[in-house]
This record gives sequence, structure tokens and C-alpha cells, in this order.
Amino acid sequence: MESGGTGQQARYAAAVTQSREPAETDDPRTVRRAALGRLVVPVLVLGIAALATVDSRRAAWFGIEGPQCLVNRVLGPHVCPGCGLTRSTALAVQGRIAEAGSLHAGGIAVALLCIGAIAVHLDVVRRGRVLDAHLSLRSLGRKALLAGVLGAWLWRLLGS
Repeated sequence: MESGGTGQQARYAAAVTQSREPAETDDPRTVRRAALGRLVVPVLVLGIAALATVDSRRAAWFGIEGPQCLVNRVLGPHVCPGCGLTRSTALAVQGRIAEAGSLHAGGIAVALLCIGAIAVHLDVVRRGRVLDAHLSLRSLGRKALLAGVLGAWLWRLLGS
């Protein structure tokens, strides 16, 4: 492994900017822009979740009801691993943790991982470079998201 994670920094920036030239990615401005681009999704998830009107059956934004799960409608309750995840995430962001956990525990994981992603990417913006720790945290976050969603689904599937 290269010292300072230069190769990993190049891959990080290249993943966002779709650049194949590592020489460009050593520039702190390019790394900062890439990190700012990666902030968009978690900030949007938290913002949209905070604006939702949610109950255990549906979520709505400005009076427009969110999508219904087709898999759940066709195959029955608890078949879809993501069913209730949007509502649960919105409830968790709004501080209604008990309700979020009862609906889909993965929603709590999504909210926490979005907060973690924002912290990591803001640190990259601050430093102007990617540390090995940043890359490790990103990898851990992906695995935690998968484990959280699938684990919560299995818990619901086996518990009902």
C-alpha cells in the first residue's frame, strides 16, 4: 500500500469525477469537489426524510403520498426486504426512534449511516485529501447498510 493513501485518494476522486487520470486527483481542489459531490445523497436523504409526514401505513411529502410497495402488495407482508424502510428512515430522522424500529430497524441504520457519511465527507473537504480511515469508514458503512437492511428484514420475516 502506498504511504498516505495517494492511490486510494486517486480512486476516491476518480469514482466521483469519472476521471481516469490519477495525476488530476492529487489536487486538493479536485478531492474537495468530489467529496462535496458525495455529500449530496446523504443530505438529500436526511432532508427529504425530515420533511415527510409519516405514519405506520404511509408517507407523504407536501400532501403527495409516497410509493406503495408492489412486492408487498403482490406477495404479502414481510416478503420485501426494503418494505417500510422509507417510512422508518423518516421516523428515525424525525426522532421517533421507537416507531422507526418497530416498522423497520434498517431505517435507523440508514439515518445513522447518512450522518456518518456526511461527517466523513466533510472531513475530506476540510483536509483536502482522503485518508485510509475515510476509505475504511466508507467500506464499513456499505457493509453496515447491507447488514442492517437484510438483518432487519430477516428479523421481521422470522418474527412474524
